[in-house]
Amino acid sequence: MLHSTKTCCFSGHRALPHDIVPDLQNKLHKLIVELHEQGYSNFISGGAIGFDLLAAVTVLNAKANYPDISLVLALPCHGHHRKWGAADRQLFLRVLEKCDDVVYVSQEYTQGCMMTRNRYMIERSSMCICYLTQATGGTAATFNYAKQKRIQVVNLAQFDDEQQSFNI
Repeated sequence: MLHSTKTCCFSGHRALPHDIVPDLQNKLHKLIVELHEQGYSNFISGGAIGFDLLAAVTVLNAKANYPDISLVLALPCHGHHRKWGAADRQLFLRVLEKCDDVVYVSQEYTQGCMMTRNRYMIERSSMCICYLTQATGGTAATFNYAKQKRIQVVNLAQFDDEQQSFNI
């Protein structure tokens, strides 16, 4: 499958330290704007708690200034959010309402539906923005799959605040 040359997906941990979220969102916004200036207008989020939803909200916020930006939610299955806490469910439903398209990679939960979702996103992207701090788990597997597929990856966990840009 050919990668879309101007599509970017997101992958990151579900648990984010609360004290880093504002800075992380600022970094995401800056990178989304830089990518938009380079012709990227399609963004894919996996719709999970944590980094995925933070990225989706940031894309939707950027869309206010760049209406040609589109957000696709690539979801592992229908109802994947049902067991979440109320605040996370409400945020997800607001993002779901405002996104441009939704793709369900599985109709119902299966043991591999999360990885299927992650591979779906990588196979349709030319870039992956991640927040990776651990060598194991779904984000690490997605990071490794992106590298295997020769997709450019920017890990915001390793971004140096002294840099002037993300040097894409």
